[in-house]
Amino acid sequence: MKLKYPCALVALFPLSAMAAQPEGLMAGVFTILVLGGFTLVNLLLQLVFYFNGQYSRPRFVRSHIYWTLPIPLMTLLLVLWDHASVADLSMNFGLVLIAVALALLPLQLKNSAKVAGPQAGWRLLATSALLLLLANFIWPLTIPAMLIAWSASDWQQRKENGFKFSRIVLLLAALGLTLYEGFQAWQHFFGA
Repeated sequence: MKLKYPCALVALFPLSAMAAQPEGLMAGVFTILVLGGFTLVNLLLQLVFYFNGQYSRPRFVRSHIYWTLPIPLMTLLLVLWDHASVADLSMNFGLVLIAVALALLPLQLKNSAKVAGPQAGWRLLATSALLLLLANFIWPLTIPAMLIAWSASDWQQRKENGFKFSRIVLLLAALGLTLYEGFQAWQHFFGA
């Protein structure tokens, strides 16, 4: 049997088509995974802090912005350093600008901030517990879970024993999970 179009056989075998060039790969992966995930978690935290009344204090707004701006700025440096083309640079730069704008969103939210209620600390502990549950799948979420549980006592007006106990349990669970996952990552990257 003779093939009518032998050159059509080439279509059966995938060729690289220059798709494996590493230029811009690190910036693209960092922008999508790290900056995208960080921005999503930051938006969820902004939602919680806005409706729970944390943005009624200007010092809290400033500290939240100081903690959220370094990741987009590091991504900006990486994007400027590692880009394959102008199109890649402009796309990643646009994503960084969106992340910076969303990191600065608390400056606008403080103008219409709600006042913290008497149960604000319990809501923060519930947020910390939810982040701790999600941290079983995405372990870096233990860091904001610990920070929220740590600062929850500043927002609770009446500190009952149940509140103190819940806060300590969440802090210890988050610390234990962070140490365990950090040890596992150390073993994975640096060997036994």
